[in-house]
Amino acid sequence: MYWAVSRENRACGPWDRGFTHSLMTTWTTWYATNLSKEQQSNSVLLRKLEGAYCKAKAYRSEIIEAALFIESRLEMLLCRIFIGGDTDRENLFRELILDPESCTFMQKWKMLHGVIELCGIPQNCITDKERSALFTGLKDLNSARNKFAHGYFYVDGRDESVQLRYYEQKNKTDLLNEKAVDEILNLANSLNPSMQKLIDAAWAIPRGDAIKVRGLTD
Repeated sequence: MYWAVSRENRACGPWDRGFTHSLMTTWTTWYATNLSKEQQSNSVLLRKLEGAYCKAKAYRSEIIEAALFIESRLEMLLCRIFIGGDTDRENLFRELILDPESCTFMQKWKMLHGVIELCGIPQNCITDKERSALFTGLKDLNSARNKFAHGYFYVDGRDESVQLRYYEQKNKTDLLNEKAVDEILNLANSLNPSMQKLIDAAWAIPRGDAIKVRGLTD
């Protein structure tokens, strides 16, 4: 059984990982599981559990922020490959193709995967092994982002651990801790070098060239 615990609107931090926003207004409801009747009335324990929940919310923010950064790099690359350096056309491409809700992270992944499969790696700037790792990593990062964006946190009253419950083909539960979060953030960081190589190579293509005459491979 799960409990939703509410409190007066007040600051939730600061907690770990260098957060300094101690006066931020926060959402006032959090979730707990495996609480006895005695624990439900133990204000000291509830405050500790609330702290663990708020820490999980901070983790969620960091992971979504990392995924958004990588997605912005993906959009930059797609604009250069498909549009070139024409700012007006790029703005139109973003407004009509990339920005609508229907163009998800995975749709952008498919666009990049398709153009590289059809036309090759721009200027042969990354190896096939790096290409494979990049596309696998992008999918894994998107999956992690979706878990945190759409899943629910529950603090376990037995040991103060935090569970992330989400749906991915079926209902699943992951234990949330610093190590799990670091693995996701390290994944995002590991993707950036290959993304930067592709962006640099795409920017080396002469401005205004159409994709079919760019000579994407040497």
